[in-house]
Amino acid sequence: MVVKSWLRKYLQYTDRSEAPEEFHFWTGVATIAATLERNIWVDTGHGYLLFPNMYIVLVARSGMKKSSASEFGPPLAEEAGVVVYKEQITPQALIRHLKGNMAVKEGEVLKPASTWLHTTEMSVLMGKAALQSGLLGLLTGIYLSPAKWQYETITRGKDYLYNVCVNLLGATVPKLFRSWAEEALMGGFMARMMLIWGTKAREKPLFYEISDEELELSTELAAGLKTFRKLEGQAVVTPSCKKFLEAWYKNRTLPEDERLGGFYEREHDHLLKIAMVLAVSERDEPVIDVHHAEGAIIAVENLKIGLKHVYAGLGTHALVEGLDRVHQQILEAGVDGLRMADLVRKNWYVLRKEELEECLGTLLAGERITTIRSGRGIRYASAHLQESG
Repeated sequence: MVVKSWLRKYLQYTDRSEAPEEFHFWTGVATIAATLERNIWVDTGHGYLLFPNMYIVLVARSGMKKSSASEFGPPLAEEAGVVVYKEQITPQALIRHLKGNMAVKEGEVLKPASTWLHTTEMSVLMGKAALQSGLLGLLTGIYLSPAKWQYETITRGKDYLYNVCVNLLGATVPKLFRSWAEEALMGGFMARMMLIWGTKAREKPLFYEISDEELELSTELAAGLKTFRKLEGQAVVTPSCKKFLEAWYKNRTLPEDERLGGFYEREHDHLLKIAMVLAVSERDEPVIDVHHAEGAIIAVENLKIGLKHVYAGLGTHALVEGLDRVHQQILEAGVDGLRMADLVRKNWYVLRKEELEECLGTLLAGERITTIRSGRGIRYASAHLQESG
């Protein structure tokens, strides 16, 4: 990752955790974003102000330590004065919570209507009742951090929240993700999320004591967040960075997977939010230069690679999950690929033989995989790995 200063120290601080480094990187990014709230922004023109708030969800199978990774940042942010909300929530509860955090006197906003929603299991936050009550619509509606947001109450009629800013950090497993993802995809909420796929847990000792160095890093990180909290005003995008980003924006290509279309439409917003965070992390000031934009592009490209795994099984026909499952198994096998017998053993409890054959036929037709002949018969391998090899 292209990170310096605060984020570098944060990755040092979390180095002995088993969770994948990408989970700690994005939790660090989320921690800075939650600390900045809407105090800094990028003005992209025509009155469109982009604030650094983010909705980030860590996605991986059980045992990948995604929940523990998400627990490192919030306590540091709380030391800097950030309000962290960890309960199951409804639209009404969220509005009450934001109203309680806000302070307005004689028309001046003394404290913003802000919070950091943190959950170690998104299906708790996005439970069936919450979905039915319109929580996704509310989170989608306030994503842009409006200066004034109107809502209705039974007793008082119209009321307002001022300087709204909500950040979100969650974790989930793929199966539970799919339980609420389709509604999020249809409603536009998914495009506003950064879904982070965890690749592999790190090998760490079972027992260890917190070292003096870790305690010192914790103190330094909390102090850094307190400094970030004092920043105010428009972020400066240097002329060379603007030129670089314009070229990147014009040369983007549409994703093949239509499920990524919503993210593509907001990709530039996500990139600028990340660049703001990288700039502040490095310099303690919101000046975005070319290398911050480059770092943000790397982060977004890695995120997009992971989205293919996050969206596995999210589709319109019964074999979509099987296709993604078999494709991933063949990818993980490397250039040697897998025999039919290997695939049958890996999938006997989820796919019948004819369904497995249908998955392989579809992947072959789409040139996702290829066949290679060896002394032990036909093997199925990733077409991409064969070409690059």
